[in-house]
Amino acid sequence: MQNMSKVLLLIIAITITSNAHAQDSLNVNINKVQFNYGDTIVLDYDFKYENKLSSTSTLNLWIEDLVNHTIWKYRYPLINGSLSHSLIVGQDLPQGKYAFNFTIQKYIFGFYGHVVNYNINKSKGLNFMMLGKKKGVYMDIITPNSNGDFITPRMIFEDTSRFIFSSIGDRYRNLYIEAITPLDSTIHSSISQTILINIGDTTTTKNNKYKFEQTTFGDNFTLDQAIVKTVKIKQVEKFDKEYSTSMFKSPLAQIFDGIESDEIAKSFDILKFLQFRIAGLKILQVNPDEGDEYIITLRDKYPVDLYLDEAKIENASQLYINPADVAMIKVFGPFQGGPTTSMTADPHASIAIYSKRGEFQDTERKYNFLVKGYTPSIITWNK
Repeated sequence: MQNMSKVLLLIIAITITSNAHAQDSLNVNINKVQFNYGDTIVLDYDFKYENKLSSTSTLNLWIEDLVNHTIWKYRYPLINGSLSHSLIVGQDLPQGKYAFNFTIQKYIFGFYGHVVNYNINKSKGLNFMMLGKKKGVYMDIITPNSNGDFITPRMIFEDTSRFIFSSIGDRYRNLYIEAITPLDSTIHSSISQTILINIGDTTTTKNNKYKFEQTTFGDNFTLDQAIVKTVKIKQVEKFDKEYSTSMFKSPLAQIFDGIESDEIAKSFDILKFLQFRIAGLKILQVNPDEGDEYIITLRDKYPVDLYLDEAKIENASQLYINPADVAMIKVFGPFQGGPTTSMTADPHASIAIYSKRGEFQDTERKYNFLVKGYTPSIITWNK
């Protein structure tokens, strides 16, 4: 972790130095300052930068309720200094006065990792896969340096994505990665601006006493954190309740337990485990010599959609997960609910695989990360 700390300190030092010498400026335009429920707040930005390296930067919008002191944090990519986005005022927001605080971080998203106990003489590098909710799958090969440090390609993605790493030639070794994302680190930006607005019937004059204190905001874009709980009853059911979203809930789903049972962990791979336990499931490898394409069907009739942590996998060859790190597998028949493809002519079956996380996470391996990206350009701002 010491190497990662040095990397972060270097990033911070470069950022502070560039802030001290560059004549940069941020101009924020808002469509109005008095809003009612259901109104749309439109924000336009013009970031003037002196250094071309700042042409791709990140804008942070930190909102504070000046009465209840609730805080919302959003971030957006600034490309060539320009950005426009909208927030729809949610019905559950308290009436009153809010501070919209804007800051600039002079870099775009990057995932910095450190492979613990890395051996450059034995390693062939890492496979890297990003599972996005909206933009599907991105794959690449990462080559750490002699210390085991690496950074993924710079990228822009909305909402959250799953970052999965595996060792080339030995995907199921005990790979442990320490990781940071510089955008999630607490740093001070010298470029900031504040706009005060009103929600509801209240009208408040400008409060010159308000002062934006960056250090009080902390951060809420961190990676998965361990959650310690004292009650442990029916762990797979508790996991299902905590991590399955509405589309993946159905009383008809068949559930395989990877928390209290070791059957999944002992299997050679996930596909073989499923093939021997789901009646009528057929897994056909199109190019056995290449090993890069599968067709999965149920009862020779229904296509099967595959999901990892509720992100769709286009091909089973992209399923980079150690069976020992699977918490739960849910199987939905073609007429049993789940994330079926309603736009197709024929119904689909679905298989949803969930990795261990939170209190269920294995402490011997860490190569699977849920990473928060950028805020969508249009969102509803809720309580």
